[in-house]
Amino acid sequence: VTLHHIAVGPTAGALYASNFKTNQVLRFDESTKKWLVFVDGQGLVDGATGFLFEDGLMLISSFGSDQVLKFGVESGKYLGVFLSHPELDCPEGLLFIGQGARRRLLVASFHNNKIIEFDASGNFLRVLAQSDVYLRGPQMLVASDDEESIFISCYQNDHITQLSALDGKPIRFLKHSALSRPVGLNMALNSELLVSSHNSNEILRFDASKGRYRGVFASGHGLWAPTGLAMTPSLVLHVGSYT
Repeated sequence: VTLHHIAVGPTAGALYASNFKTNQVLRFDESTKKWLVFVDGQGLVDGATGFLFEDGLMLISSFGSDQVLKFGVESGKYLGVFLSHPELDCPEGLLFIGQGARRRLLVASFHNNKIIEFDASGNFLRVLAQSDVYLRGPQMLVASDDEESIFISCYQNDHITQLSALDGKPIRFLKHSALSRPVGLNMALNSELLVSSHNSNEILRFDASKGRYRGVFASGHGLWAPTGLAMTPSLVLHVGSYT
């Protein structure tokens, strides 16, 4: 199974993963220890990448069609296009931040090096950030604990870019010689940012509050070409693999 993004679902800690090659989202069945098809996006999704859960919906980035599609969170049934916009070029990671009327969706646009902001209903608001220098190949996004900044894995930069969630201006860049083609991100306890290093087959640790490298979190034991990261409520880290 080739996994791209993984996430813990809204109920019972179920684990989900997108399969870029088959245009599916899978759900892990604990009883059989197998991945089962939850969303079969054939003819709908063109390259399943980032996804998340919001208000009874599963939103899935469709890389090739430049859309975010919506599916039923319980049924996996297709419910239509959630958003599409000319600024969007190969969407990857999705991140909701803010509450109430201030809630908004950030989308990583991989091919044109942008972070695009939509309201909670999928209406375009603005291009929050764009850079062909420090935002090359944005993939996954996570927010700081206070949601005042966001961290973006920049696949073609070999670093993590931290931006202001207010105006999109860069704050700092998290980098180290060990980090090669970052993909997955997970904010763990005590502001520790975990990053999958796709080319070096490692999960690395950074201090999100200061931007400092803390060392290797995991390597070996079959860890190969790691992609998405997901932490369960019991603090077990799951790692996807894309080969």
